[in-house]
Amino acid sequence: MKIKTTLMAAVFGMAATAAPALAAWPPNTNQTISGTLSLEQSIQIDCVVTVNLSIDGSGDPTITGRSFAPGSFLCGGVVSPSGTWTAAWGPGANEVTLSIGASSVLGSCFDTVVADFNHTTNTLTFNNVTVSGTPSDCYVDGSLS
Repeated sequence: MKIKTTLMAAVFGMAATAAPALAAWPPNTNQTISGTLSLEQSIQIDCVVTVNLSIDGSGDPTITGRSFAPGSFLCGGVVSPSGTWTAAWGPGANEVTLSIGASSVLGSCFDTVVADFNHTTNTLTFNNVTVSGTPSDCYVDGSLS
């Protein structure tokens, strides 16, 4: 079985460049976003994802930590984040481009994808986002705020 969770883990690690200041995140602070993401490769699992952010003086976030916890018993142990995660604002005003990845004993996923971002609530939303993977693609659905 392949685990979709691999893809979800990657989505939560973000480092932003040249971003507009976020309404809910004051400059020069540390923030945490979390939520349940549904990850799927061969099977679907739910993972509680937590991402720690450092917000610089311009309001741009950098990922300083990330973790997966159950939802599904596979999260955090068998399925974990992999690769270097990055984030950049755009291409649209309410979108974020992310390089994300995850791996498990059954496969791995890594890709650059676009997710929706609500600047008022600082919510990152994945709407069945496809992440390229081996032996098959992964899919991520859910929100972090």
